[in-house]
Amino acid sequence: MREITSWIRDNLPKIETAIMGLFLIITGIGMLSISWRKWPDILVDFGRELYIPWQLTEGKVLYLDVAHYYGPFSQYFNALLFKLFGTGLMTLAWFNIGLIIALVLLIYYFFSSTTDKYVAFAASATFLLMFAFSQYVVTGNYNFVCPYSHELTHGVFLAFVAFVIFLQFLRQHRIVYLTILGITTGIIFLTKLEVFIAVMVALSAGFICLAVIEKPKISRFFIKSLGMGVIGFIIPVFCFLVYFSTYMPYETAIKVILYPYSLLLEKAVSSNIFALRNLGFDEPFFNISMMGFVAIEYILIIAIMGFLTLLIARIKNKAFRISMAVCILILIFIFSAFYINYIRWTEIFRPLPLVMLLLAIYFLVEIFKTRNDRQSVIRTLSLFVVTVFASVLLLKIILNVHVYHYGFALAMPAVLLLIMALLYQLPKSLGRAMGGVGFFRGLAVALLLVVLIAHVLWSKKIYDLKTYPVGRGHDMILSWNPAILPQGLAIDLALQQIQKFIRKDQSFVVFPEGIILNYLSRRQSASSNFEFMPILVARVGEERIISDLTARKPDFIILMHRDTSEYGARYFGMDYAENLFSWIGENYVSIVRIGEVPLHDNKFGIIIAQRIDLQKTH
Repeated sequence: MREITSWIRDNLPKIETAIMGLFLIITGIGMLSISWRKWPDILVDFGRELYIPWQLTEGKVLYLDVAHYYGPFSQYFNALLFKLFGTGLMTLAWFNIGLIIALVLLIYYFFSSTTDKYVAFAASATFLLMFAFSQYVVTGNYNFVCPYSHELTHGVFLAFVAFVIFLQFLRQHRIVYLTILGITTGIIFLTKLEVFIAVMVALSAGFICLAVIEKPKISRFFIKSLGMGVIGFIIPVFCFLVYFSTYMPYETAIKVILYPYSLLLEKAVSSNIFALRNLGFDEPFFNISMMGFVAIEYILIIAIMGFLTLLIARIKNKAFRISMAVCILILIFIFSAFYINYIRWTEIFRPLPLVMLLLAIYFLVEIFKTRNDRQSVIRTLSLFVVTVFASVLLLKIILNVHVYHYGFALAMPAVLLLIMALLYQLPKSLGRAMGGVGFFRGLAVALLLVVLIAHVLWSKKIYDLKTYPVGRGHDMILSWNPAILPQGLAIDLALQQIQKFIRKDQSFVVFPEGIILNYLSRRQSASSNFEFMPILVARVGEERIISDLTARKPDFIILMHRDTSEYGARYFGMDYAENLFSWIGENYVSIVRIGEVPLHDNKFGIIIAQRIDLQKTH
């Protein structure tokens, strides 16, 4: 027994790490099982993530034959996956599950290198339980398995790759790390605008701090390194530039690569009601008030934790102190079990911009305070860079921060840093000052567990309602039970009618959204655009869309119900795109109706219409 005890004591760190690793594996499998094939939305956005790479494998060229508003990397990468492993939703899903595993390892490595393994474990578990597989709203896609935009999840993953490389560079000033860092940021440039901007601002801030601290030592080295970093950045961008220039003039190839960034200047994109609502600028005073109110709750919770820590620290008897600590933790869980359904979980992360600002200031002060301690600078500067990254990512939802919708990716780094602050920074300062680092940390762990349990139950409650299979084989998606929402059943029936009436060599266009029908039926769309939302119609113009459709002559038109109020106009053909809707009515005749009349009231329905001249030939 003594030998066993001695072996356990000697190998305790390894045993702890193994237990944490096993827990993360079980956690991932558990979340995978409750969300299996329920990740995407059957109607909104994800059809594009399947249709575009499928079309690229068919020889189409992005931006030229298929419209796209983000960078080219992710769509071509997914097309490569389709080429290698077969076209199918599960091809992307399995790869993205692998990406989640890799991101967990990156998160664990980064936080274990900059804080400790317990914080790294908590951050990794939080990513798995709260972000990787979750669904908190009616619309799917806001998870890392089937995201609404692979550019966003690929970009966030590559950002963590970049931060780990930056950490390695701080440890060993080797030019090879900056070359790899340049290549990584070059690929991020080809994903999503907001991720690239956040990464560049964060890394720039990090290198400026490093230059100020070590200027006398490595100024010449910095110049060399910067040059290699720039070369690395250019490599992936240049590769895509060469590719596109084989299909279009060189100047046009440059324009299509820069096109996602030019959209920032378009008023139709930057000032639409959808963007304003995401920012929280639609109700700024209310959102600022909510941010302040929840921030006060944060302060009260920390104050209570501090008070309880001080209370426990004053108990002299060790056995009684431990007993009281355990009782307090048990009472927290009992209280949480009764009130978990009454807490406004949707609002609890609103103060994240304020928290990130405070953390950035704290880390910046620490960097210069401990500038002579190299190991401390490496850890603190790395955390500062990620904090700046998280802060800039939050700008897109700055007054309306949530973990649902875009927050599944945009708020994720900030939430992980908040956990780091609760489990590491605050215990180091407040806990130590009050004489109870371990107990303060225990309270923080209890608080985190309650939050995670609430979010898992939230997701599970939604996923339990998604039981209706749409599509077949590798493309099968579990959509809402028809008794809850009819979309899945209606789309399944529409696919049956498409197989019956539309040949493989014929084309159709879905209005205002529903490219998933083209993908699942393996019929091409006659339009380069995959959706006709108010923002797209405003950007392109009705006349240009009509002219394009007149030239391409779709064999069929499908009208699918979609309430687009979030974009400032409720129904296609009624509240916007009236001329386009009239053109459809003049040139197409309905042959099948599934459900109710679409785009009329809040009842779901689909109409399949055939071109009039085709009817005459039959």
